[in-house]
Amino acid sequence: MDAKQARLVLGLRPGEDWRDHQLAFMAARDGMANLVRSAPTESLSQRYQEGLMEFDKALAFFREQEAAELLAEREMKPLAEADTPEEQPTSSARDEEVPIETISTKKSRKSSVLVWSTVVLFFGVCGYFAYQQWLRYEDRKSQLQCAEWESQAADHVSKRQWNDALNLYDQIELAKPNSPIVVKGKRSIEAGMLEEQEQYIGYWTGEAQSAFEAMRWDDSKAAIAKVLEKIPVNNEMLALREKIALMQSEGERTRLLNVARDAMRQRNWQQALDSIELILKVNPQQQDAITLKQEVESGRKLQVEQTAKAQLLFDKAKSRHKGVFDQQVLTWMTEAKLLAPDQAEIESFYQVVASYARTLRVPAEFLTINAAVAAAKANDRIVLDKGDYKGPFQIDLAVTIEAKFGDVILSCAADQGAVMTFGPNAQGIRVDGVIFKHSSFDHALERFPAVQARGAAVTFSQCVFREAAGHGLAVMEGAVIEIKQCRFEANGWDGLSVFDAQTKAHIIDSVSTGNFEQGIDVWKNATAILENNRCEENSRNGILIDSNAVISIKGNTLRGNREYGLVLRQSGKGEINNNRIVANAMGGIVIAAKAGDAVVNENQLEANQGPGFMLEKGVEEKIYQDNTIAVPEGGKKILGGVVME
Repeated sequence: MDAKQARLVLGLRPGEDWRDHQLAFMAARDGMANLVRSAPTESLSQRYQEGLMEFDKALAFFREQEAAELLAEREMKPLAEADTPEEQPTSSARDEEVPIETISTKKSRKSSVLVWSTVVLFFGVCGYFAYQQWLRYEDRKSQLQCAEWESQAADHVSKRQWNDALNLYDQIELAKPNSPIVVKGKRSIEAGMLEEQEQYIGYWTGEAQSAFEAMRWDDSKAAIAKVLEKIPVNNEMLALREKIALMQSEGERTRLLNVARDAMRQRNWQQALDSIELILKVNPQQQDAITLKQEVESGRKLQVEQTAKAQLLFDKAKSRHKGVFDQQVLTWMTEAKLLAPDQAEIESFYQVVASYARTLRVPAEFLTINAAVAAAKANDRIVLDKGDYKGPFQIDLAVTIEAKFGDVILSCAADQGAVMTFGPNAQGIRVDGVIFKHSSFDHALERFPAVQARGAAVTFSQCVFREAAGHGLAVMEGAVIEIKQCRFEANGWDGLSVFDAQTKAHIIDSVSTGNFEQGIDVWKNATAILENNRCEENSRNGILIDSNAVISIKGNTLRGNREYGLVLRQSGKGEINNNRIVANAMGGIVIAAKAGDAVVNENQLEANQGPGFMLEKGVEEKIYQDNTIAVPEGGKKILGGVVME
């Protein structure tokens, strides 16, 4: 400790002699000692003790300095006495006396001043040291508070409560500016937040990818939004969002189209329109949706017409009904039921008039279909309850086979033959609401159809022919069939194949889709009337005609087939008009020279990837000018002069 520090500790002003305040210093020291002994806490007592030690050091410094001065003075005194003669006091000085009263007054005043100075100094020193101790106490208190904040902040960091931790470090920084604790703490927060963000980004990126792969578009987009909220320019997520836009537009479009088609099959026109409108809201030019909307509107209009016709037939049947079997009444009610299957009153009356014929129920009365057929007579009804019945079955008798649509499946292995065969004695037979399918596939060159009509006369209504090894339905050997509101789907060859001279088919309001060859194939001089059907997404053509008989094709929609919508290899002078041929992969209509006599007009061809019309060499283009043809940019409406095999 130096003189400056010692004077500062003792509270001495410049030029002031410490010896003048020794009594005050002693009193101050005693007061400080009492503070040490009476401190309320050990830590505060320690601080007072440190102050007392500083005070003692300062006093010791001056005492040591005084001792050194006295020692130096004693060493110099002999030298001074040797050089200077001793002065004797004069008699006048010796004899002079000071008055006792004067001396006493001076001593008293000096003592009073000294006492007050000592008291003031004492309290000043005590106040100074008390202030210093208070400052140290407050500093210690601040340190303890900062330590507590630091501990709490560390706890918040461990719990990833970043804002709470930052608030505490801000308080520490106010108490202790430039504290290394704050710098270190805030760096740990930054590192934690960065790590947490990386984990957050990694998690939501994974969620976005997983949802994308599962085609859960909305979930994927929500996860992408989480990432972009943190990192607006995340190239991976931006690219994935673009993929979703493309996939969703295609995937969602396909889904909505399928929903609409299913609703159409069930005649739920409003549901179909709602699905289509969702597509058109995104893309008003989406051709499939436009086409389907037109079909829905046509279907709704047709249903109104059919319901009105069914009501007329119903009224006629009721007026003729006498409470006994009447074939005409049954025929009218059968037709009315087909035209308006959703009319409960018509269904109820049909069951009344049909009950006059003998009814054989499977399996309630007969365990198998073959047992019921063996017991049946002409015009009997065989009613099938819900179930999957194993064939094959042979029908060579005029009976009616009925089932509730969707409840009954007839099947057999592909190598066993057709699931059901109708022979030439099955004249006037009806089959309603049955699903026919093969339970396996056969790759042989010759394959069986799901159902075959060999010279029979059969009416199918609301039946399904699917997953056959060969054709869904094969009509041959002069058979005459009528098909109403049926479906042909995913068959190994054609959905419906009609062939042989004298064979006739009338197909109305039916759908042939997803078959491996043609949707409908008419050949070997068979005759066909095709009205208001849809042939869609077949692996080859929608309709193929290779018969020199008269063919009528009206009001059909041929869409999305892998080759052409309609191919006329040969045809008699039939009429082909008011059809929609849309979005077929290789073109719209192909007309060979042998089909040049067919009247092809007032058809609408659009969005086909090849030419609207492809004409064999020798077929005149001008006779097809009254069809409406729209082709993609650079395409040809009519391509003539083609050499065909």
